[in-house]
Amino acid sequence: MCKNVMASLILACLGGIAVGQSGEYSRKSITFLDAVIIASPEARELSLNQIDHISKTVKEKVQLSRFDFNPIPENSPLMQSFLGQVKNQGDMSLDDIAVILNTTFVQQIVAMMDEYAEQRAALLVDEATRMSFITTKAKDLGITAENLEQVFNSGFIYLPFINGYFQTVDSEKKDDITTYTVTVNISGGIFWFKINYTDGKTSVVPVVKNESKSIGFAVKKNFNDAESAAFTAAVQNYARNLENATKDYDEFKLSTSIAELDGSTVGFRMGKREGLRIDDRFIVGEYVQNASGKPEFKEDGFLRVRDIVDNRNGSSDLSHGYGVIVGDWGEGMSLVEHPRLNLDIYGLLGSLPLSTNSQEYTVEGGAAIGAEIAYNLSMLTQKSHWYAVLGAMIGGATIADSWTNDEIYNSVSRLLVSASVMKRAQWRRFDAFGQLGFAYQQISGNYETGGYEYTERNDNYGLLMGLGLNYTLNIDLTVGVRYSLYNGESDEWTRYNSENEEIGEFTEPILDYSGGAIAFQIMYAPPSLGFDPASAIGNLVP
Repeated sequence: MCKNVMASLILACLGGIAVGQSGEYSRKSITFLDAVIIASPEARELSLNQIDHISKTVKEKVQLSRFDFNPIPENSPLMQSFLGQVKNQGDMSLDDIAVILNTTFVQQIVAMMDEYAEQRAALLVDEATRMSFITTKAKDLGITAENLEQVFNSGFIYLPFINGYFQTVDSEKKDDITTYTVTVNISGGIFWFKINYTDGKTSVVPVVKNESKSIGFAVKKNFNDAESAAFTAAVQNYARNLENATKDYDEFKLSTSIAELDGSTVGFRMGKREGLRIDDRFIVGEYVQNASGKPEFKEDGFLRVRDIVDNRNGSSDLSHGYGVIVGDWGEGMSLVEHPRLNLDIYGLLGSLPLSTNSQEYTVEGGAAIGAEIAYNLSMLTQKSHWYAVLGAMIGGATIADSWTNDEIYNSVSRLLVSASVMKRAQWRRFDAFGQLGFAYQQISGNYETGGYEYTERNDNYGLLMGLGLNYTLNIDLTVGVRYSLYNGESDEWTRYNSENEEIGEFTEPILDYSGGAIAFQIMYAPPSLGFDPASAIGNLVP
């Protein structure tokens, strides 16, 4: 049986090698331990339930469709042997863990991989070819050391670890109601090891360490609810960062070649089986020899995925992408994944409108800066370039007595918080977009009288509509301009003392937030984030 399994593995590996040289991604065999390594004393403050939650969340994110997985049972003696040695350590380095791996279960892992590979052999090659090869080689495998080495080198192991954790709690009591603010900080990552077989010896070699730091916070009236929400937000973001970092490892990046080219529309053989997503970015290029005679990937623009074929049942149809930065492309050129989070971050610089119909006051809007985060909705819409957008801007304004021209307040600040849906339409480097949503705006003025400080605030809820044009600088950066329309007016003023206690209400001046404004923007596609803004906003609701 062992020889048959080995023969099947070799055939699959040789097929993967032949394809890999043409730029096609070959599936990787991943062994994982169903646990999280606690690699520092402070991380040992985590409860067993918290550790289990981290382990499950990381597994959900990191176990990508592009991999085949060989799980090691949690209660196996192999697992207990490894964890027993880990628990006796203090702060551990990557090399420390590699030593423990090699001295506890390297040979057993290889045996498990053989067993799982046999179960999957029928999926890796067609039955006729597999049986022909097994029959031919069963009597005498007659393989070279290089072939055998390739089999073992195709295997990887991942181990998630936590090396930092702390939590802070603040509470505030108002009107006999206590509100808890909990902040959770998690730091850790994933060790990736490669199984090597050299000169008849098997070893596990560390190849990369992906690290992540994440913050989660929540404001709730119940402490347990606040702690749970903050912890969950931190772990989800931590795991999402590790998912993208895993995709970004060179050996794990999806890659294929252009099978069909029609203008800037590209057809390629990859789809749902590999976990492809609409709007994913792929660099287009080709391998050339550099001055030292070694192959080097020469980039020639990039594309984004437009539609995805369901190839999980062996469909030979093509997925398609559209060129954004288009070079001298041709069929056979390589496509290499450029992993990024499924969101974009915008920086904004512009102005916000403000006026009044009151004869007693002069009111003017002012400059503003802001940021937006646009979550890609393609998983829901199955269409390219649909986004849910959360944004905020801060700026200034002027409110003065129209008769004396004296400003009413020592300082005036402005806040805008928005939620909208955005659709972009791309044509090469340019894309136009439209936006529709809601905006909350607040004007806050401070003044002093009689030795006391006061703040007066005006609030408004209204619609937001916008149009704009972007220009793509490179695969991660885009610049653009937008014109936004706002509406609504408000005469609801509230006065607060220096302790932020409400002490009165009034109705003048009436502020009109309606009008148009221009803003310049820069957009960035990040590989990771320190926290998830959507979770943060949701967790601010007590």
